[in-house]
Amino acid sequence: MNTPYYIVVICNCSAYSIRSHGVEIMSNWKDDIAVELKKEAAALPPNSRFHPIRKLMTRFNTSQRTIEQVMQKLIAENVVIRRPGDGYFTRNLSPRRLLHYRLLYPKWPSESFKRFEAEWRTFADRSGEFLFSSRTLDRSDEFFRTLPVDDCDAVLIMPPSGPISRDGLRYISSLPIPAVIIDHEVADIGLSMVSGNAAAGGAIAAAHLINHGHRKLAMLVTEPHGDGLDMRCQGFTDFARLTGVSVEVIDVGIESWSNPDRRAYNCLGAYLDRNGLDFTGLFIISAHTALEVYKVFGDRGISIPDDVSIVAHDELPSNKFMSPPLDSIEMNHSGVIEKVHDELRKILNREKPFFHIRLTPSLIERQSVRQIAAKAETY
Repeated sequence: MNTPYYIVVICNCSAYSIRSHGVEIMSNWKDDIAVELKKEAAALPPNSRFHPIRKLMTRFNTSQRTIEQVMQKLIAENVVIRRPGDGYFTRNLSPRRLLHYRLLYPKWPSESFKRFEAEWRTFADRSGEFLFSSRTLDRSDEFFRTLPVDDCDAVLIMPPSGPISRDGLRYISSLPIPAVIIDHEVADIGLSMVSGNAAAGGAIAAAHLINHGHRKLAMLVTEPHGDGLDMRCQGFTDFARLTGVSVEVIDVGIESWSNPDRRAYNCLGAYLDRNGLDFTGLFIISAHTALEVYKVFGDRGISIPDDVSIVAHDELPSNKFMSPPLDSIEMNHSGVIEKVHDELRKILNREKPFFHIRLTPSLIERQSVRQIAAKAETY
């Protein structure tokens, strides 16, 4: 009869029990390594260089594959990030550390970009709950591939005008930190988004003009086409046509990264020279070109609002200083900043993968729309 025997092995890692028919692991070795490395990462400042793979292999006396699996776990838990060719870096999410949000937008003289940035900066300074920074990026087809995200916890992206390409959406999805797309409609996909109810904004503009007796309307399209803009246009035209009002669409054919001001002036001017003033109410799809529109009418002796009434989408600081002050459709971002901050914390705490927030538009009445007939029905 054979005599049974036991082999006891003592090593510098977790305890093992080795039997004649296999090895039984008493503790999950990879989880043990991950827990230890998470504690070390939490003690380091954000963006600190973390241990290289080979050093960890030697330290824990294990294979490269095991360490790489552990590091993937830490990346998934938002503990570290990996920069290809440069190694791993910490992303300390200790409650004692303020989160850092960064706003990214194109290098473009846009009042709405500056206003949005100012609102976020004011909220950050007042609340003291997070750090805020911003950067402008060059206008190019590679816009999304140049997003600087390494030293912050989340990014707020205001993309260029026009639709976001599939490659752009794919690249945003691959970012190692949460990203929020601002003022763009990306449908119901798994990306965080803050957008206005674009169709409602267009409908409110149409109702405003129709309620003041206007039955011949025009819409001036001065931005590149995309989901949000097309929904805004459709909201305006659908509401008008459902109430039996005609709409003339004047599309300046603007493309991304193009300056719309001169194009708006030339296109609207050419339309008026060719057709005369054959509408009484005009909806400008973006208030950024409102000054040029005012110039077109002024150069032709057409009075606002006596001869033509105007309402524009987007509330800009300059709207109230125009002559006459411009009626506009506003998407108020200031009331949603705190909610975005709360939602981002939930994502960073792994309580949810993404969020969608849609803003409700509202009308700001000034002096650029006048009553031209008795109100028969108010919408």
